[in-house]
Amino acid sequence: MSELYDIINFFKIYYNNFIIKIDDKLNDKLNKLIMFFMYLLIIFIIFGSNLRSIPLALIFFILLIKFLYNKEEFDQKIKCRKPTINNPFMNSLYVNDGLIACENVSDEEIDKNFNDNINKNNNDIFNKNNGQLYFRTNAVTSFDNDYKSFIDFIGFTYDEKDNNCKYNGVNCLKENNLKHR
Repeated sequence: MSELYDIINFFKIYYNNFIIKIDDKLNDKLNKLIMFFMYLLIIFIIFGSNLRSIPLALIFFILLIKFLYNKEEFDQKIKCRKPTINNPFMNSLYVNDGLIACENVSDEEIDKNFNDNINKNNNDIFNKNNGQLYFRTNAVTSFDNDYKSFIDFIGFTYDEKDNNCKYNGVNCLKENNLKHR
């Protein structure tokens, strides 16, 4: 009876190691999945199953890991808006895709997309590219403003009434001198 109790306690302790949850990270999901299959493989070996399945299981694990990590790298690559023929300067569009403009884009790539099917100014003898001034983007390349990072940057919080200048001007100046009032 105590052996059965020990087995039940073992599964209660290690229950979270086998169950994959939605909010787990990819590494945790892979770890739980591989651990489950490794325990299953050990059980098959103990009970005399066919040993030819071991290399197939290892190949399956390797392909699974390679596929999932390549998918994660692909998802990480699409984190910024790249220049296209329709939007060579990566400006924010009405379609809110949630992406910011890429920082490591070469000027040649931008010029190539901008000059595609464009009639250049014949009076621009020295190739000053004055027509590009109408399309150049500002420093803000995201559609919505990042309000929280700005508030953190200036060290200002609205949550605490004693810490900001909105309710009283005590913390606005480092020195609260009567001459400045």
